[in-house]
Amino acid sequence: MRLLCFESLRRPQDSDFGGNRGSSARGDIEKNGYFYHVVSQSWRKETIFYPDIARYRHDLLCKTCAENGVTVLFSVTMPNHTHDVLMGPSWDVISKVMKVVNSHVSYYIRKKYPEKKKVFRKYPVYVIIRDIKILFYLGKYAYDNPLVLTESDKGAPHSCFKAFETGKLQEPAYDRSIYQKLFGLTVQELVNLYKTMTKEQIMAYAEERFSDWTEEQNRQLFINSNYKPKKQRNSKPQTAQTHQTPQTHQTHQTHQTHQTHQSSQTKRLPQ
Repeated sequence: MRLLCFESLRRPQDSDFGGNRGSSARGDIEKNGYFYHVVSQSWRKETIFYPDIARYRHDLLCKTCAENGVTVLFSVTMPNHTHDVLMGPSWDVISKVMKVVNSHVSYYIRKKYPEKKKVFRKYPVYVIIRDIKILFYLGKYAYDNPLVLTESDKGAPHSCFKAFETGKLQEPAYDRSIYQKLFGLTVQELVNLYKTMTKEQIMAYAEERFSDWTEEQNRQLFINSNYKPKKQRNSKPQTAQTHQTPQTHQTHQTHQTHQTHQSSQTKRLPQ
């Protein structure tokens, strides 16, 4: 496919990623979306994600997402923050999943390192995604994140792209067919593009590949026009027993739950 002249393209700005970086503390999260880029940062940007903690966190994320009908598109754990690109039935469900994950991880870390009184900044940042090109670019952004680390950096990030390259995705939290439906690319094709192209080239590639996409298509895929904020309840999303390491392999019941939640979502995906 012929690439556009990417020198003339600017790199996406915060406004491209959905306007303000929504925070629960400020009460400015745009909650009418299906896709979100969620960023959780450690307290005072301290290193907290060592290898075992990063693995625990990712396993828990996959299990909790699968049990609540949320699909993980991209996930990277850095030494002091995480990036998760998630698709769910609503923001309410995605935010509940993140509360479960961060609370369990916080407990796990404080139990192992009692001197750490605080683990995370109070709330994650939720950035709504409203454009197929930006969603495609976010994969490259996540892929490149660990490249800033040096050999002297403490901690070991967890990257979903390692599983992309080996084909060993943690299903059903990851759905290998979703990338074909969204981008027309297999998992291997997608990771090869992220691996060989620069961010500027990826954005140019997206501009070309999705040049015929309309605002209406973006609206139908990304925006829940019927969204109504739910009242606060005491119920919590399903998850493993508190503070236990989740199993990597999902049960048949979990597969059924995930498929049930996804049925309405997949109808919106490109054919």
